[in-house]
Amino acid sequence: MENDGRHLQPFVSSGLPQEYIRDLERLPIGAKATSCGTAAYLGRRVIVSNIATDPLWADYKHLILPYGFQACWSEPIKSNTGQVLGTFDLYFTEARPLMSIAIIFTKP
Repeated sequence: MENDGRHLQPFVSSGLPQEYIRDLERLPIGAKATSCGTAAYLGRRVIVSNIATDPLWADYKHLILPYGFQACWSEPIKSNTGQVLGTFDLYFTEARPLMSIAIIFTKP
């Protein structure tokens, strides 16, 4: 998350196209701002099993769909006081509902 608390800055994986990463620079945090922007806004996990049809991606799907990604799951990263610091995101090349695999996040 950027210092302004209103935007996310990508810290990347080698599996995402560089053009897409550049397009996401200063992604707004908000109620309908992809999986990651929404997860940061709500402070909870956001599962989007089909980017093409999910309203959270309505303004952004044209950026990722050409690269073959179809689903994105986002988990907020929080400080020990509960403040959202950023998000951890998983992208998939097929539509993928949560029931496909189980994710367990534990507190230390």
